[in-house]
Amino acid sequence: MTVEQRNAVERLVQVSLRRRASQIVDTSLADEALIREVSSQLNVPDCPELRNLVQSAGNPIRIELQNAARNQAARNFWAAHGHTKAVILPLLAIVLAIGAGLRFDRIGSQSQWLDEYWAVYLATGRGNLIFDLPYGQLIDAPPPCGFSGAPPFWHIWTGLTSVTQPPLYYLTLRAWIDFFGAGDFATRAMSAIFSLAAIVVMFDVVRRSASSTTQGLAAAAMMALAPAQIDFSQTTRPYAMILFLGLLVCDLLIIAQMKGPSKLPVVGLFLAFVAFALTHYFTIGAFVAIALFSLIRLRGKTRRDLFLALLLALVTVLVAWGPMFWRARGLVALDGFVRGSGSGIGIFESFFNLPRRLLLHLSLETGFLTMVAFAIVIYVSPILRLRRNPQLLLWWLWAICVPGFLLVWDMLRHTHFISVTRYVLLASPAMYAIFATPFPTRIGKWVPAAFVLAAVVSAFARWQAGPSSTPDVRAASQWIKTDVPSGDLVVLLGGADSEPSFNYFAVAHYAGEWKHPVVLLQNPAGTSLQTALARYPHVWVWSRGDVNPNILPGWNLAAARHGGGFVLTEATPALPNPIKSR
Repeated sequence: MTVEQRNAVERLVQVSLRRRASQIVDTSLADEALIREVSSQLNVPDCPELRNLVQSAGNPIRIELQNAARNQAARNFWAAHGHTKAVILPLLAIVLAIGAGLRFDRIGSQSQWLDEYWAVYLATGRGNLIFDLPYGQLIDAPPPCGFSGAPPFWHIWTGLTSVTQPPLYYLTLRAWIDFFGAGDFATRAMSAIFSLAAIVVMFDVVRRSASSTTQGLAAAAMMALAPAQIDFSQTTRPYAMILFLGLLVCDLLIIAQMKGPSKLPVVGLFLAFVAFALTHYFTIGAFVAIALFSLIRLRGKTRRDLFLALLLALVTVLVAWGPMFWRARGLVALDGFVRGSGSGIGIFESFFNLPRRLLLHLSLETGFLTMVAFAIVIYVSPILRLRRNPQLLLWWLWAICVPGFLLVWDMLRHTHFISVTRYVLLASPAMYAIFATPFPTRIGKWVPAAFVLAAVVSAFARWQAGPSSTPDVRAASQWIKTDVPSGDLVVLLGGADSEPSFNYFAVAHYAGEWKHPVVLLQNPAGTSLQTALARYPHVWVWSRGDVNPNILPGWNLAAARHGGGFVLTEATPALPNPIKSR
């Protein structure tokens, strides 16, 4: 065969194979029909050379078409089975398993910090007991403050006069402690369980609203991996529970929108609204977003039923909790720890940095342009994509209203709540849902994958860094048991970030109820108190950091133990005690 004939055979074989692509998987390489077609069209006799040429010329095309057929088969499988339990459940189980591993990893390695053991104390139902203990006075018989002999759980409802938060979280924590104990691992595990449950609801609500399993899994993966979610799933605080309830409200709202008026969704929304409102006051922004979404998107009886459920929930909360809120209303002004930088550009920078902060690890929050890019995706792009992706309306309103409420609060009161991650964590589900929505371009469809990858990198960085270190009050509390002899007096010294009342409960929480006389001291001891202290064989000062000598003027102070940010100091009068001398 001439060179021209060989080239013509190769071209004809490739064209013929591509035309017969649907048969290629089941056709052998020595295709008799193909050989006859080539021989007749090119007037080339059937010979071994022709057969070998047809086979060699067709092999690359056959391999290419076979690979294309396999890829198409895979796409057809996912299109047909992408919403089936056989596919969804294993993938969601993998996401949950990774999330659980990250949440329970070293969950009890650090002792509780002040807000945590404050929450545990409030779950005892003892009200203001530790806050009513006198400062600068000798307490010979310190009262118990733990769960042994604690009042019934309903005392929590009427005893929350030292905080500005509603009671549902503390009631739930008390029930959890009654079953699983008050240890650090046990109490934090409740937050981890709520966080894992929120991942499941995150998947369901995005899957329903976007009609996309892929978007649901992407949003669930971001929630499972985001360091902010991991951090607050490892603390004995209400923020993981707030997230779960907020997502539950969104899920029921989407169900009501899709299925129309029904008693079950309306009753579920009423109960979810009540629970949501009784968990934290900063849910106000979320309720504004729900009301706006209902006005814009819902119609007819569905909208009327939802607003009825919202109104009944509001009335229920006001009747059940309003009197206690009014009694503690003065505490709303006690926001000094977030005062000082609530004006100017700082709070707006925190607002625009929020999308990046709620997804990435702190070590990855670098660069002004990345902050702007994240902010545009969350705050601007949903408006431009509403026609194609109408489900973004709920998430965009949620992402604006939740931190927007805090932004307005900070501007009016010159605070900076919006810069404290735990107060804006409720906005995170909306941001993950928006991150999980692809853009309508060839490159834009990979945007959710890029955000999931960023969450993976952030989760790895968080795993390497471990939980944030806290002052080791757990180990320091044991010094009272191991180093202070029976009958000696203990002075609990407060500081700028730790009141003696909190220290009183923290020591009792870790070392058992108090068996030593105790003095809560915040200011220098007066002459009468020093005289009372001198009657004891030894006086020990338990403090955060070194003891200021002015606290006990005229006494010798010698540090006996120190570690984890705490010091146990032995105090002795500089002059002989005349009472001891006699």
